[in-house]
Amino acid sequence: TYLDNNYCENRRHFERRTKELECVTDHLLSTGVISRKHLDAYPVTAFMDSTLTNDTNCGSNRNSEVLALINRSTAPFLGIDSVGVHLHCYVTRQQDSSIIHDKNCQRKTKIEGLWLARRAPTKSHHPNCWDPTVAGGQPAKLTLLHNIIKEAHEEAGVPSEWITNSNSIPGIKFLDY
Repeated sequence: TYLDNNYCENRRHFERRTKELECVTDHLLSTGVISRKHLDAYPVTAFMDSTLTNDTNCGSNRNSEVLALINRSTAPFLGIDSVGVHLHCYVTRQQDSSIIHDKNCQRKTKIEGLWLARRAPTKSHHPNCWDPTVAGGQPAKLTLLHNIIKEAHEEAGVPSEWITNSNSIPGIKFLDY
């Protein structure tokens, strides 16, 4: 049928593009432009010019068809858009409830500290620099939520429950992912 043939044709193009991008990665590796292949593959989608549409994703088309996969190490050298997840954690202390309330009569909290991470000295980008509590690239095969849960556990030992049940745990708020 037409739909089956169209799917197969699109799949062949996807596989061919992905294979060609793997060859580019191998070339960059062999010439020393990149030092290693990354384990993550990024999705490659069509670029949409946000000046011509109502797109609010800075020109990227997050809902479009994935045209190919590219190694995370190679993507920036070809100008391929990628996204990542960041989680900023901070320590709070509840202030005296008899003195400070917000406009909804809720007790306010005071931020006492920010939980930062120091990048490893072996990182190719910004070694030894301060970073958010958790940060990671967005691989093609994970949702944003599953990726932030994975990265939070790997990088900071944050239990998945802190994120998935954040509204039911006192003092923990997970507002956006």
